[in-house]
Amino acid sequence: MKVFSKISEVTEWRKLTNQQTVSLIPTMGALHQGHGFLIEEAKKNSDLIIVYIFPNPLQFSKNEDFDEYPSLLPGALEKDIEFCRKQGIDAVFAPKVEEIYPNGIKKITTVEPNPQLLNCLCGKARPGHFQGVLTVLLKFFNFIQPNKAFFGEKDYQQFLLVKQMIYDFNLHIEILPVKIRRESSGLALSSRNKYLSDEQKIQSAEIHQTLEEAKSLILQGKPASKIVKELNKDYFEYFEARDSETLEKKDKLPLRLFIAARIGKARLIDNIVVE
Repeated sequence: MKVFSKISEVTEWRKLTNQQTVSLIPTMGALHQGHGFLIEEAKKNSDLIIVYIFPNPLQFSKNEDFDEYPSLLPGALEKDIEFCRKQGIDAVFAPKVEEIYPNGIKKITTVEPNPQLLNCLCGKARPGHFQGVLTVLLKFFNFIQPNKAFFGEKDYQQFLLVKQMIYDFNLHIEILPVKIRRESSGLALSSRNKYLSDEQKIQSAEIHQTLEEAKSLILQGKPASKIVKELNKDYFEYFEARDSETLEKKDKLPLRLFIAARIGKARLIDNIVVE
């Protein structure tokens, strides 16, 4: 497995692999089995797989957890590289912030996300977040020139925004979603689960339980807008029913339920299809 830290290294590697199907798995590090499932899916459709590991400061606001993000802990990068090695990855690109933003993050042209998909859910709750996500992805897409890129459906709004960016900018990259993987409790796998105490993990399991309960009631014919109000909890940042393609609020099937919750230091998101 090759490990790159410089843009010049990864672009040279890509020139040598230009006849092969290269799949990209974008990550911010703190890799876990959820990333392992992304890798499994990529292996079915690729000649080569490259993982980038880059905790992106551009997508965090001042009051968020960038400085405490798990992948920034001492030894975290070495663990992530070893994880990739065991998963049979062909290449890892793990640059420093200065390599990606040589002039700093305040002096950079950013991508403006599609407004229809942006102004709701996490886009509303985290101003500037998706501008940072799309900007760094566009940079990495340019460096690596992947044929395909894999994204987990846990970050479903992000997936739609990336897919729209690919379409709007005429990029020749296939964006592929991978279903949410969960702990035995139903809690969606996430790097931020490391923040949770045992007691908080019990509470966090209520997120998926609430989604399943709401799904059952909606399938019985009850209005989605009424159900999300009745089952909402005080630690939910939002609980909404929206269309799976446009993210418009929706009461009738098919639809997708979205939850964001704050438990201790962790902000957790999850969603489920109802059809």
